[in-house]
Amino acid sequence: MSALQFENRFKTDPASGALELAFADLDLLKVLDMESVSEDAVSSIPEWMTSLDGQLVRIRGFMVPSYKDQGLTEFVLQRNWNTDFGFRPSKPYDIILVELQSGTTTDYVSISNSIDVIGRFKLDVQSDNGRVYQLYRIEDAKVVAH
Repeated sequence: MSALQFENRFKTDPASGALELAFADLDLLKVLDMESVSEDAVSSIPEWMTSLDGQLVRIRGFMVPSYKDQGLTEFVLQRNWNTDFGFRPSKPYDIILVELQSGTTTDYVSISNSIDVIGRFKLDVQSDNGRVYQLYRIEDAKVVAH
């Protein structure tokens, strides 16, 4: 997919030049009617979505509580603040592993406050005994105000 097609599908954040994504863009239930995610799910993902791999993106979500509050080098960003609190179990397309830029850290941001993350989007299917627990990763990331 060309840069022009990306610009037509996604807005570009003027400050960073990143494509503005939303979790709804990555929701395989919405995109493919795929409730349960199998290890071969990537083979069904449309080309416009696989072409996001390696692109600079900006996305808003909620930081999953961590075992520590300060000096985080990575964390999980989730779609909704209530996903893990009994309302609905997380789906692999509702979460993104965020790895911060080398040498930088962030502190935990309360689950009641959304954050924006800018970094390189990666399709990164991780599974355990056939159960997919991760589909997406953002690397070389930074947390920015929204």
